[in-house]
Amino acid sequence: MLSNSGQPRTYMRNNEWFNAGGEGSPSAKYLKVKYPNGDVATVEFINLDSLDAANKRYAETPVDDWGIEYPITVVEVTMIAANSNIRFGPKETTIGGINLKNNFSAFCGAGLTVG
Repeated sequence: MLSNSGQPRTYMRNNEWFNAGGEGSPSAKYLKVKYPNGDVATVEFINLDSLDAANKRYAETPVDDWGIEYPITVVEVTMIAANSNIRFGPKETTIGGINLKNNFSAFCGAGLTVG
């Protein structure tokens, strides 16, 4: 998890969560962790059984162009690094002055790499 606090934060290694106090369960489909300084991380696993279900959930995205077979499980990640211009969301991400909307990543090591 991104943070400029210098304090330990939630992370995952080999499919296991560490420092994951918060709402939900690290072994469930939903986890939300909030910190006193305003840092927030949310991870949610969602099953999409069909193209229609994907179109309904991501109405502003060209889902028909994804070229994948259903059913699928998507992972929606939200991370807010307090006191920064960095916000990752499932439908929109802001890094400084850059704003990314309605992006889809599959079959890759990283959907977005900065650095």
